[in-house]
Amino acid sequence: ASHIGGRLNLRRNEVRMLVGCGAAGAIAAAFNAPFTGAFYAFELIIGVYSVAMLAPLITASLVATFAARWLGAVQTPIYLPHLATPSGPEMVPFLILGLVSSGVAITIMLAVAQIERGLSIIRLPQPVRPFLGGIAMGGLALLTPQVLSSGHGALDLQFTTETGLATVALLFILKFLASAVSLGTGFRGGLFFASLLLGALLGKLYAAVLVTTGIAPHIDPLLAAVVGMASLASGIIGSPLTMSFLVLEFTGDINISAAVL
Repeated sequence: ASHIGGRLNLRRNEVRMLVGCGAAGAIAAAFNAPFTGAFYAFELIIGVYSVAMLAPLITASLVATFAARWLGAVQTPIYLPHLATPSGPEMVPFLILGLVSSGVAITIMLAVAQIERGLSIIRLPQPVRPFLGGIAMGGLALLTPQVLSSGHGALDLQFTTETGLATVALLFILKFLASAVSLGTGFRGGLFFASLLLGALLGKLYAAVLVTTGIAPHIDPLLAAVVGMASLASGIIGSPLTMSFLVLEFTGDINISAAVL
């Protein structure tokens, strides 16, 4: 983008806007969520909220979304069931879940850094690291295929099926390890969608613990999964408004989105 910008005599902020529009369109088309794409570009690409850039980002997101639909591209929206809107006192457990998610987000990022540091200490050659990471991933996949890839199918499964506390806890640990090993050993990719799956698992695990212990017996596990999904992803990626708009576009409920925010 910088090379092309130089050839076209574009200023730095114009090149950044073009990169932001590209990223916004890609996210919007992939998730069928134009506002999510636009704020993804604001928070992660451009780095500032600018009224002047709002129109181009929204336009790019809308055009990409409609073009993807028209061309029949495979989109991966998150289908959420109908959720009950929480009232005032019911918000307290979700606020605590936000704090829990922040600690888990820090732990995940530290785990990736520690794996990288450990491989450097033992002076393992760079080309060998993904090889060992692939072996580790294969072993985890033998336990459950839900740890593989970014987790689109696994996330849909978690929102549509009932799973026990032990199963959710095991899958969370395995996906945690898989994500840390993948990035720590040098695989391409990031934690954008993986953090959504990890957050949903964390929310379900959190709700199950509160129900089992009787601390909050009426908490909605699905709503906890949605809040956990958005809050953990916000902690890892640093995009609270992106995640709030993601939930808004998938639920259509402004009150639930406010709880997530």
